[in-house]
Amino acid sequence: MDISQHALKPEAVYEQTRRSIALFFRRYDNTNITREDCDRLAASILGGPVSPTLVQGDTSYTVIVSSSDQEARTKVVQFRPMEIGMGYHEFARLSYGEALVPDCKLRGTLGYVDAYVLDRVPGRAFRLVARQLLAPDGEQRLRRTVEDLARFFASAWRNGPKEKPRPRQLGVYYNTLGQVSLALGEEFRRKLDEIRQGLPLLFRPDYPTVVQHAELADANIYVDEATGRLDGVVDWADVNVVDAPFGVTLYGVEAVLGIQTPDSCHFHPRHVDLRYHFWQTLYAELGPISYDDQRSIEIAWMFGLLEHFGVFRKDFPYITAARRTFLKTLLLR
Repeated sequence: MDISQHALKPEAVYEQTRRSIALFFRRYDNTNITREDCDRLAASILGGPVSPTLVQGDTSYTVIVSSSDQEARTKVVQFRPMEIGMGYHEFARLSYGEALVPDCKLRGTLGYVDAYVLDRVPGRAFRLVARQLLAPDGEQRLRRTVEDLARFFASAWRNGPKEKPRPRQLGVYYNTLGQVSLALGEEFRRKLDEIRQGLPLLFRPDYPTVVQHAELADANIYVDEATGRLDGVVDWADVNVVDAPFGVTLYGVEAVLGIQTPDSCHFHPRHVDLRYHFWQTLYAELGPISYDDQRSIEIAWMFGLLEHFGVFRKDFPYITAARRTFLKTLLLR
């Protein structure tokens, strides 16, 4: 089975980029901030005319020098709302390594947005190469991506800085699980009870709390198309970072193991084997750990899946049929 046909075509990705840029500036319709103003400031910082990057975030606007000169294209300028900032950035670089987390420096302010200069991450967003890596002949490259993601997560276990902001309290996790329970209903009751009983394990004094990227989507994971090597993870703004018990963002590997559309989910035909390989690599990288730590990681992974892939409406808890199928496949197998 070839699921790559369900991946976004380049023209669809570019249309998403166009809409994201329009939405970013629509927020400032009643201010003096325009795209032209941002482009002028970015051009003065980078030393030449700029154009948008091929993939854009939902809360930022990112540009790069338009020149084909690769040396000139080693930096990007990213505009973000002032209240977001990049406060966790150095913690992330310490945890995951400077090679995978781009350097970031504040270089100016324009009205209600800050301008940051970041190292350009090599490779391409997984969203742009999913059709190649999820195709039948891309399995070996995808296997490399899965391995590197396991090593990426494990590095935070080993290298997390000692002094960080306090994470959310246990009660917040119980509340989140309660909301998910209302959305998922009786079918998931036993699994939800299992996770609820295990949550205190995540708050043991000797269990690591680490800085984690909370939006590990295909737009933020950059890989080398030819080899599948993980080249970096982008978008480390505060709004997309959590300080939490290790493992709650392990769901991120699912961004490369299949494709979710609004109406359905499509797993790679070898997703079970690839996911097993991910866990094997992760535990090999962690080294000898206790049973309690291993159980904590499993609970954190399950909680993270439910928290990230749960869909809520303001008036009542709700989850799409596609995401319900996705969660059943992973949690009720």
